[in-house]
Amino acid sequence: MKAGVVLIALLLISCSQEQPFIVIGALLPLTGDHADDGIAAQQGIELAVKEINQRGILESPLRVVVKDTACDPVKAVAAVQELVLAQGVRAIIGDMCADSTRAAAEVAEQNRVVLFSLADEMGTDETSADDYFFTFEANDSGLGNFAAELMYDLGHRKLALLYNSTDLSTLGETFVSQGGTFTAERVNATIKPQMTRIKVSKPDALFIYGSQQFVDAAVEQATKNGVTAQLFSNRFVNSENFVVIAGDNAVFRELYKRVYDQEAPLVAAHGYAAVKTISDAIRTGKNTGESIKERLQTLGIGEITEYEALVVKEGRLVPMRE
Repeated sequence: MKAGVVLIALLLISCSQEQPFIVIGALLPLTGDHADDGIAAQQGIELAVKEINQRGILESPLRVVVKDTACDPVKAVAAVQELVLAQGVRAIIGDMCADSTRAAAEVAEQNRVVLFSLADEMGTDETSADDYFFTFEANDSGLGNFAAELMYDLGHRKLALLYNSTDLSTLGETFVSQGGTFTAERVNATIKPQMTRIKVSKPDALFIYGSQQFVDAAVEQATKNGVTAQLFSNRFVNSENFVVIAGDNAVFRELYKRVYDQEAPLVAAHGYAAVKTISDAIRTGKNTGESIKERLQTLGIGEITEYEALVVKEGRLVPMRE
C-alpha cells in the first residue's frame, strides 16, 4: 500500500515538473438543467485566463481544466479525484449547485486542495470542509448601504428586515437617515411569529438576509402569511416580485459584452473573479494548496465590495433597468 502511495506521489511530481502550465481545475454543469449557467461561468473563466496570460501575471501560462458535473454529486467527486491525480491541481473552481459542491468540497479538503465555490445556494457554514473551502462573501456594510439606497430610490418608505444571524445594521441606519422607517426581526427557531409581526406592521419593502436555505423558508412563509411587501434579498429566489442584491464587476461586464455581444450573467462574473482571485493567491505565494489557502485567508479574497440590483425574468437573473 505504501509503495502504491509513493508511486502516485512520484508520478505527480514528475507530471508537475514537465507541466509547462500552472493548472487549476473547474467543476461546472455544462450539461443538464443548469447548463446555461455553467457555460456562462466557463466563458467568464476563459476571459480571465486570456487576460492573465496576455499580461504575463504568473511565472508560467495559466490553464484551467474544466470538468462537466451536470450538478451531480457523484460526477463532482469523480472530477475532483481526476483533477487532483491526473492534473495535479491544487485549486478548483466550482461547483455551481449546493449538493455537488458539498460532495466536491469533502474530497478537496481531504487532498488539501482549495475549492472556490460558485454556488449561490450555500456559504461556508453549509459544509464541513472549512479550511480549504472558499466562496464569494458579501461586505455587510456595503451591501446594507446599497440596498437601503436602492429601496428608498424605488419609493419605499417603510422597510422591514428579517434575518437569522448577522443583523445588517447599515441597512436600517442608511434607510432611516434618508427619511424612512425601519424595523428588524431576528429568527431564532421558527419563522412564523416574526413573519406574522411583519405582516401586521405592513412594510412596503422586506429584506430577507441569510443563507439560501433561510431565505427560501422565509419566502415560503411570507407567501403563506400573505405579506404583500416587495421582497429583496442577497440570495436568488425565482419570483418576479423579488429583487436580488448581488456583487457587481462593471469592468468585467463591459469586457463580456464586447466579446460575446450580450449582458454578462452574474455567474460569468463570478467565474471570472474566481480565476483572478486564485491567480493572485498563486502570484503572491506558491502553487500549493496550503499556500493558496493561506493567501486567500490573508488577502481577504472573495469579499464583494460593489453591488447591483437584479430581477428575475423567465427564471433568470438580469440587471434591473430604469
